[in-house]
Amino acid sequence: MKLTTLQFKLLQGIDHSEYGNVLMDGTWTFSVLDNSDITARQLPGVLAGALKAGLINVGGTGGRDDEFTVTPTELGAKAYAEECTNQGINTKKPLSWAKA
Repeated sequence: MKLTTLQFKLLQGIDHSEYGNVLMDGTWTFSVLDNSDITARQLPGVLAGALKAGLINVGGTGGRDDEFTVTPTELGAKAYAEECTNQGINTKKPLSWAKA
């Protein structure tokens, strides 16, 4: 699956986050913003597109001040790893515990 630039940046932000030991652990949205060049204004659209494409799952209560979690699906993690390989870069985290 070919990722868009913003989908790749989203998944890379999860990979580079200090939260989680494997890519499929996921992370908080604030950490994605800290670890990518996606802006807070872009984030809702990027999340919606990635969710619709089946690349991520989003969690949270939806409260006004709630921080959401973003977790790659197996499809998203594999597409990200494949894109990293195509670009000649390594993922920082293994995809899942089975690969750790």
